[in-house]
Amino acid sequence: MYVLSCEIDINGKVFKSVNSVNIKRSVHTLSDSATIKLPKTAVQKKEDKTFQAYDIAETIKVGEKVTIKLGYNGKNNTEFVGFVSKVTTSMPVVIECTDFSYLLTKTSFRKSFKDTTLEEVLKFVINGIGEVKLSDKCRKMNISYMVLSSKSNGEITALEALRRLRDKYSLAIYFKSDGTLYVGGQYDEKGEDSAYKIGYNTVSDQLKYLDAEERKIKITAESYDKTGQKYKGEFGDSGGANRTIFLFGITDEQKLKEFAEEEVKRYTYSGFEGTLTGFMQPFVQPTDSVNIIDPKFKRDDEKYFVVSTDVTYGTGGGRRVVELGIKL
Repeated sequence: MYVLSCEIDINGKVFKSVNSVNIKRSVHTLSDSATIKLPKTAVQKKEDKTFQAYDIAETIKVGEKVTIKLGYNGKNNTEFVGFVSKVTTSMPVVIECTDFSYLLTKTSFRKSFKDTTLEEVLKFVINGIGEVKLSDKCRKMNISYMVLSSKSNGEITALEALRRLRDKYSLAIYFKSDGTLYVGGQYDEKGEDSAYKIGYNTVSDQLKYLDAEERKIKITAESYDKTGQKYKGEFGDSGGANRTIFLFGITDEQKLKEFAEEEVKRYTYSGFEGTLTGFMQPFVQPTDSVNIIDPKFKRDDEKYFVVSTDVTYGTGGGRRVVELGIKL
């Protein structure tokens, strides 16, 4: 028999029962989030073996570290690590949490770079933020010029600096549960493998199967030389979705077109797209891959990259909504 279990640690205060938990994680966003709802009051056993009621909201402070573990029968997986960003003293108490990006809102600077690398910029951005470390799998690339300041030449936060890097160079930027910062291609990081069998370990699904010829996409490959001069090559169907990839040091536009063509092939596959809803097991996180087994249509060897998860846990049960990315 599977019995839901949890362990939520907020700065050493451990809760093994909650009203509800909701966790949203994605490779598309800089920040993952969690919302915890707890009873307004709890009972604490004192040293003299008597019991005393206390207000939970009064014991939880903004900035405290949070670890959320969920599962069955006491076998819990770490679903989220972050920090309390807001406490609402309602009934139930609502605790809003943000992942390690919360720490990047607490430091600010003004800085410009010339003829440097992405790695050096990132090291500057997270310098002094002790619990954050840079992934050794971050993209290697040169940056000719980068200004990290506000329009009035004032300071910006480290989080805003990451947002600018993400938007300028179409990078995927996100934190892992141990505080590792990943910066690179959306599908370059690889997690663990799991499997879903439609109708067996799924509650429902919102999947649709498309043939390769139904997927329309146009890719633009852009590159810059050391002076900042832009070069580009395009390939694909202009009537579909548009994506841009950034490369560096390539000034041959025919070569850029070939890169774009290879990227189009990556996205134009016959396979599923959409979401499915499962239980707390299997334990699936963004960057993991899932094998979709569909007995109805006799498909049993189609593996997909997971781009996001939305976990709900509470008195109504535990559910995990998994969003599929490209076919691997």
